[in-house]
Amino acid sequence: MTYNIEGILDRLKAKSQNHILFSDRAVKEVNDVFQEAMKLLESLPNLVTTQNKLLAQRIGEEVRSIFKNC
Repeated sequence: MTYNIEGILDRLKAKSQNHILFSDRAVKEVNDVFQEAMKLLESLPNLVTTQNKLLAQRIGEEVRSIFKNC
């Protein structure tokens, strides 16, 4: 996930440096993706500690949803 987020950030920086503007909708969508990713990252310590299979499944589903939105 970190690798993919870094890739997104690199692309966003390039667009910003080249003065490629984003629509309000695009900014909101990018912000939503990062908010969802942050929620998942907050769940990871619990997953590592408990090894809860249902939590792992939920996280996997949410990651696939984020990738689909991207």
